Amino acid sequence: MRRIAILACCSAVALVASCGPAEKSGSNAPKPAGAAPGNSAPEQTGPHQAGVTETGWKYQANLDKGVRWILDNQREKGFWGDMHQRPADIYLGSLNSLYVFQNASAALCVMGLMQQPPTDEIEKAINRGLEYLIMSPDTPRGTADTFYNIWSNSYVLQCLCTAIQDERYAKLKPR
Repeated sequence: MRRIAILACCSAVALVASCGPAEKSGSNAPKPAGAAPGNSAPEQTGPHQAGVTETGWKYQANLDKGVRWILDNQREKGFWGDMHQRPADIYLGSLNSLYVFQNASAALCVMGLMQQPPTDEIEKAINRGLEYLIMSPDTPRGTADTFYNIWSNSYVLQCLCTAIQDERYAKLKPR
């Protein structure tokens, strides 16, 4: 139990530390190999770079399909996915665990969309997702033998910390 508490504290500290001020565009900090402006697909520097061919990034079509799926499957309230119980599903422990999965998937989808070049459709989906996360249901531990809330809260915290550094979302408030 003590190890879990220490791990949770370390994770929380790491997430909060990642909420620091964003680097300035003129920063001398080294960028990862292949990093492109705006955190999108790697720059096209030539076929010698992994994943880049003469015609562009070879995974771009897959990325576009994934973004399209995320945009097409966002629910009206801003989250993604539904939970329908099936015989071989993982153990949920309580109804509260359903919200855990919704919150975590919403945070992951919003973070993925924030990495894409902005369009009106993407910005609308991000805003709805962030509004959902701001107003999302509390996800305390449902039972003593479930722990989903830990990673769900971590994803939500990471997503909100990323968004708060972006000027596009400075005025976003819950309704």
